[in-house]
Amino acid sequence: MIYYLTNPIFYVFLFMLLELLTWWKRLRKLRYVSLIIAAILLLVFTNPSLYVMAERAWIGDRDKTDITGKHYRYGLVLGGYSYWDWKRNRPEFSEIGDRLFEAIQLYHNGVIDKVVLASDGSVIDENISPGLHGNADEMRKYVGRLGVKDEDLIIEPRANSTHENATFTLDLLGDSIRLQRPLLITSSIHMRRSILAFNQAGLEVDTYATDIDAPFLANGGYKFLQPGVIGRWTALIHEVAGYMAYKHRYSPTNE
Repeated sequence: MIYYLTNPIFYVFLFMLLELLTWWKRLRKLRYVSLIIAAILLLVFTNPSLYVMAERAWIGDRDKTDITGKHYRYGLVLGGYSYWDWKRNRPEFSEIGDRLFEAIQLYHNGVIDKVVLASDGSVIDENISPGLHGNADEMRKYVGRLGVKDEDLIIEPRANSTHENATFTLDLLGDSIRLQRPLLITSSIHMRRSILAFNQAGLEVDTYATDIDAPFLANGGYKFLQPGVIGRWTALIHEVAGYMAYKHRYSPTNE
């Protein structure tokens, strides 16, 4: 249900359906209004420039991370970038796969000592998330082939939300993660909610943002009817709604 409520196409479809249902003469005005609203929503949510403005307002300066000369014991990679393909026995990555690949580069560059996979579809325990069946052992081997030593790879296989990413990772690593701020590695659009989740769990973090696509999308100018933008709006609305829910649900006054 949450997917539909954060998907702009749901609202376009809703007003188009309302337009079709209001065929009675006395509801003609409502019919025209519904059609106009559906058209406006479609034009807004298929325009890359409008999306870029909204994304930049949401991200703020959270994509500007300076880690020059810094060193971290833990690099926390938040999941959502892959799933395990059992037919081919390999991970399949989405467009946000650079969460993992940037972390591996940071590891090879000596910025982080330990790569922590804070859950993901490729490692998650089937009993925790029935819709996903990860393969943590094979994913460990896969990351090992990319040059990460086994003793430097830590996998948390239970989390199924950003809030659980924070709480379960802290449970797994214990007091050692509090000795120095870890480096939180996730998508720029996801960073704001992630920082909030870890702060609410009692942990301050430094951040490293990945898949920063606003400059790329800005090249679309003021062209309308770019259907690929709708999916990005869905992700952005999901992040905003999730952030507001976390602020309310996990704030100290509501515990």
